[in-house]
Amino acid sequence: MTADILVQEEIKKFPTTDEAIAELRDQYMPLKVNGIDDKDGYQVVQSALREVKSKRIAVEKKRKELNEIPLKWQRTVNDEAKRITGLILPIEDHLSEQKSLIDAEKQRLKEEREQKKQKRVNDRIQSLFNLGFSFNGNDYVLGSLSISPSDIEKFSDSDFSEMLQKGEQQAILKKQQEEEAERKRAEEEKLLKQQREAQDRKEAELRKREQELAEQQQKIDRERQEKELKIREEKAKKEREEKILRLKPERDQLELWINSIELPSKPELTSPSSAQFMDQANSLMKEYKSELKKTLNQLYYDPNK
Repeated sequence: MTADILVQEEIKKFPTTDEAIAELRDQYMPLKVNGIDDKDGYQVVQSALREVKSKRIAVEKKRKELNEIPLKWQRTVNDEAKRITGLILPIEDHLSEQKSLIDAEKQRLKEEREQKKQKRVNDRIQSLFNLGFSFNGNDYVLGSLSISPSDIEKFSDSDFSEMLQKGEQQAILKKQQEEEAERKRAEEEKLLKQQREAQDRKEAELRKREQELAEQQQKIDRERQEKELKIREEKAKKEREEKILRLKPERDQLELWINSIELPSKPELTSPSSAQFMDQANSLMKEYKSELKKTLNQLYYDPNK
């Protein structure tokens, strides 16, 4: 048996014939899935895809077996396998495309449901915040109400509406409590302010009274000091007068003594110079006696002496 004959004989060993592929094409290429709700159509396409894919895989497996024959055989077998695969792939691609369309739509709808679900949760959380709820790290709380994040997702619309009504009541109660607390705080601040003002007035009156007393005391002290000064001055004046009166005889004697001081009789000189000298001497004597009297008065009449 020649190589060509052997190759032809081996090619006949492929598990799928052109006739079978034609039947697959005629049977499966018209298949379509009519939307996501067409579950039966989807199952038919999925089953057909498995069958067609299994045939392609069988061809590939057979190709690998035939490739063990000499090179010419292998080249011929490869060409035949590619030809058959080229016939099968359009069918497989069609079925795969149909399945992918539905899978993608399923994924889109799943993501859309998740987005709606998350938006529903976010809207509910915002509703809680609008009522005055706060999140403490574990739960959403308002007064005595406490809602866990899992409950927000699980609540039905009616249950959540009922919870919102309770929240509104709690919000009203909380507002009333806050207003009452604010009223009490304002009253306490007003009372405290009145007490501070009364205390300030009392302290101001006390300071004013203390200042008046201090001014009165200063006036008394000033008058007492002035009186004492006047008494001391009068006493000193009296003492001076008494001293002057007591020493007056001695002072008068000294003044008489000063008055008695005279230059000796001048010699018999006739020159103009001598006359001029004597005139100056008499003038100096008068000045000297005047200075002596001044000194005498200072000693006897000076209040600091």
